Amino acid sequence: MIYPTKKDFWIVLVVFMGGLVILIQAVSLIVVKGFSHSETWIICGAATLYFGILLLIAYPVFYEITVSTLEIRSGLLLHYRIPLASIVRVSPTRNPLSSPAWSLDRLRIDYTKDGRKRAIMISPVDKKNFLRQLVKVAPALESKGNEAMKK
Repeated sequence: MIYPTKKDFWIVLVVFMGGLVILIQAVSLIVVKGFSHSETWIICGAATLYFGILLLIAYPVFYEITVSTLEIRSGLLLHYRIPLASIVRVSPTRNPLSSPAWSLDRLRIDYTKDGRKRAIMISPVDKKNFLRQLVKVAPALESKGNEAMKK
C-alpha cells in the first residue's frame, strides 16, 4: 500500500518562497536588462538549479509497504528499500533533521543494514494506519501503543 507524505504548510511555504524569490529576481532582471547581461543568465541558472534539485530529491515523496520491504521514495533520485525483517523499532518523533518528509509529525524507523544501526524519519499522512499495516506485514514487529518494536 502507498502512503503519501504529510505536508506541513509552513515547510512547503518556506521551500517554495525561497524559489519564488529567485524566480522574481530572474523575471525582473529579464524585464530590466534583458538576456544580454550575465547577471540575467546567472540568476536564471540559479532558479533552474533550485527547482531542478527540488524535483530530483524532494518531490514527490511517498512510502510503500510491500510484502518484504518498506520503500521510501523522495523525488526522482532518492529511493530507499528497507527490508521489513531489518526494522527494529518504529516510534513517533518531531526531530527536525533532514529526512524524506514534508512534516515534523514523523515516524522514526530504526533498522540495521550491513550490521550497523541506521535510522530514517518519514511522515505518512495516516501514521496509525501506516503503523498498523507495517505490523501486519512484518511478523517480527509488534505494536505497543503508538509505536512498534521487534518481538
